[in-house]
Amino acid sequence: MDVETMLNKDNIKNFLRNPLGVIALFVTICYLIAGLVFSIGLDKLNGAEERLPFIWFIIIFPVVIFVVFVLLVCYHHEKLYGPTDFKNEDNFVKLTNAERKAKYLSEATENSKYEEQMPINIEDSEEVIKNEKSNICALAFSAENSAHLAIQKLNTIYNTKFTEEVKIGKYRYDAIGAISDRIYLVECKYIKNNITINRLRDTYQQVLRYKENLLKKNPHIIIVFVLEKYTDAVSKNIKEYYQSIAPDIDIYVFDYNELKTQFKSIE
Repeated sequence: MDVETMLNKDNIKNFLRNPLGVIALFVTICYLIAGLVFSIGLDKLNGAEERLPFIWFIIIFPVVIFVVFVLLVCYHHEKLYGPTDFKNEDNFVKLTNAERKAKYLSEATENSKYEEQMPINIEDSEEVIKNEKSNICALAFSAENSAHLAIQKLNTIYNTKFTEEVKIGKYRYDAIGAISDRIYLVECKYIKNNITINRLRDTYQQVLRYKENLLKKNPHIIIVFVLEKYTDAVSKNIKEYYQSIAPDIDIYVFDYNELKTQFKSIE
């Protein structure tokens, strides 16, 4: 990046809105003042008693800044993000292929967990296990594809571009973005068959943990359910449930087949 680009008005504005930018500016100003004093006024400082505090400041100050920075990164990493950072996907750690696979396999297992369990005959157990593995892989693909399509739909609804599959700290988010300097977190759930009250409750608890991770940013939560077997009645029940316990959360219920048609996805 050349100097002209760095001094671009928008870059400077974003730099000053970012907590790291403010820290860097503060450190730069301190060192400019220290350098000025050191080059001009050192000869006016008489003896070690006057010079040593100044020299120790120059030595210790960067160490203190480094320690504070490490503590922020390790324990309060969310404070290093400014609102405008959430608009640029280059500012985030994207999920690796292994992390993406683990995430959507977990989603697929969730679908299986909430399904009604049927008794298995011993003679058929090996075949059932093989089919179960195949089903989970298929569900994992559907979970990933449905999340991608749902976020495309949200992009049109909110007239923005959410950054998909983001990792911040120990949490993995389906999508994250910023609208009018307000941070938005998106959680997508693919529902193969019927949805249960336990699934709704567990999803709510999950997004509360996500919100706590970025509590200082006061994020707005969006939960999206993508139904394989969509009905207006089920959609209404889901929205009424969340309206009763968390009216500040945006709830969307999409028909998976309609999303595939709208965004020309082939599964």
